[in-house]
Amino acid sequence: MSVAPLRIVSAGAERVDEVEPLWLAMHEVHVGAGPQAAEVRPFRAPAETWRRRRQVYERLLSDDGDGHLLLAEQDGVICGYAVLAFSAGQASIATGDRVAELESLSVLPDFRGRGVGSALMGEVRALATAA
Repeated sequence: MSVAPLRIVSAGAERVDEVEPLWLAMHEVHVGAGPQAAEVRPFRAPAETWRRRRQVYERLLSDDGDGHLLLAEQDGVICGYAVLAFSAGQASIATGDRVAELESLSVLPDFRGRGVGSALMGEVRALATAA
C-alpha cells in the first residue's frame, strides 16, 4: 500500500474543531514533560485547555483576526497543524518589520518523525515572509 503525499492546506475558523485531537496530543506531551512540572504548576484538564484554546483560535481566525491555520493532511487524516498570528500594529524593535508568532504546532504521535512538523514550519516561514 502506498502512502499519499503530505499536503499542507490553509484553513479558516470553520475547521478549528479538526485540530482538537492534535491540541490534546500536545497537551499530553506538556503534562508528561516531567513530574516537577505538574507539581509546580498544575495543568488544567484537557477538555478545559481545549475550550480555552479554541476561543483563542476562533478570535485569531475571525474576520477581525490576523491569524492563519495550516493543516497537514495525509491519507485523509489531519496529522498536524500550525497557527500563526501577526501582532496588529506591532513591529520588531530591531528591524521595524511586522511581528509574527507561532501560536501552536502539533503533530499526531503516529506521524512524528516523518517531516510533518518541518513541512508545516516551511509554510509558516513562507506566510511570514510574504506578509
